[in-house]
Amino acid sequence: MAGNSRGILKFNGGEGQKLLKLNYSVSRSTDVSGRVASDPSNAQIKITVEATEKSDILESLLNGKYKPTTGEVTFNKSHEEGTLITLNWKNGYVVQHQVSFDAIDENSMLISFVVSAETIDYGNSEFNGLWPSN
Repeated sequence: MAGNSRGILKFNGGEGQKLLKLNYSVSRSTDVSGRVASDPSNAQIKITVEATEKSDILESLLNGKYKPTTGEVTFNKSHEEGTLITLNWKNGYVVQHQVSFDAIDENSMLISFVVSAETIDYGNSEFNGLWPSN
């Protein structure tokens, strides 16, 4: 069923953008024997959307050094009404931004970016990085 889902990104509460690709990762380090040696850390969300005339994602990287972002990605079921699962982040920062253009491809202009966030909710699970207060 997830193969038939559609995703919508709302960046900083803005209007929805068509999500093309998302990768959410969080990890724990291990010792040499493979035993867990740390709390979960390094949570990042890698997102690719269709380009629009808006530049708010890039602006948050270039001009919003100390202005955190929020985001919501809703995965909708394509053959049924309703939401499959939702990913939200709070106190996030765009740490990488890339624009790709390919005149031959169906989606000729794409925006890919990486968010590092203090709090990420995915379904019923929550990552909380517990960053120190500024």
